[in-house]
Amino acid sequence: MWQKTRHQILQFLLSSSIILANIWWSLPTQAGILLKPIFLVVETERGQGNSILSINNTGAEPIRVRLSAAPFTYTKTGNFQRLTSSSQKSDLTPYLRFAPQEITIGAHQQQKVRLVSLLPPSLPDGEYRTAITVENLQQTTQEGFSVGFSLRLVSLINVHKGELQSKFQIERAFYQPDTDRLALSIDNQGQATARPDIFWTLKQGDKKIASGKTTAVLLAGHSRQLLLNQQQQPLKLKRGLYQLTGEILWTQTSQQERIPFEIQIPY
Repeated sequence: MWQKTRHQILQFLLSSSIILANIWWSLPTQAGILLKPIFLVVETERGQGNSILSINNTGAEPIRVRLSAAPFTYTKTGNFQRLTSSSQKSDLTPYLRFAPQEITIGAHQQQKVRLVSLLPPSLPDGEYRTAITVENLQQTTQEGFSVGFSLRLVSLINVHKGELQSKFQIERAFYQPDTDRLALSIDNQGQATARPDIFWTLKQGDKKIASGKTTAVLLAGHSRQLLLNQQQQPLKLKRGLYQLTGEILWTQTSQQERIPFEIQIPY
């Protein structure tokens, strides 16, 4: 009986770890941890940039967390990827300093971590970025059986050397009948990564089919495909011509920028 129970516990914990590992990068809070900001742009002065990361323990027990940094990217289809190699010219990791790397945070307490970016004068102007991962270290024990697993959250740090701007161009919009999703491809042709809000409405003639708001990270010099109705019910569209209208909103150099769009979608 114990062997069976032990096996079931192990399978449950391993399954839970896999599921959480797949979604950690998209959530600002998990398992009693609140991390902010989850997206940060830092301007440098004389090659140095300073920023603060806040980690809140919202639970009733102390927790211990570990911080680490690694380069990252997004695939064209929108999947987040941590990179193990620092071969990217835009990698901030070698120039980022923070301490301590492991912190114990009391119940309902907040810990602030100072991030210092030191960019050598020899580096060309541009954007340098990294993903700061906050890993919650904990043990789960049941019936004398202990298994360690962790939950992770991420904050994207973008450090600018020089005056940089985002520049968006909408490539196309299309319907995916196999997944019942509406997709919008946007190319960021600028030198600065941004996290804009995309407000959209899908119509067929005068009939409104769906609408919503999507927020996404658009890397500098990259094109990304966004699923607009990912957090909504799947769209079951009939054959015909549809119109996608909306606007992209984001803040740049302390000013709000706006790009309206109107796209015909034949299906």
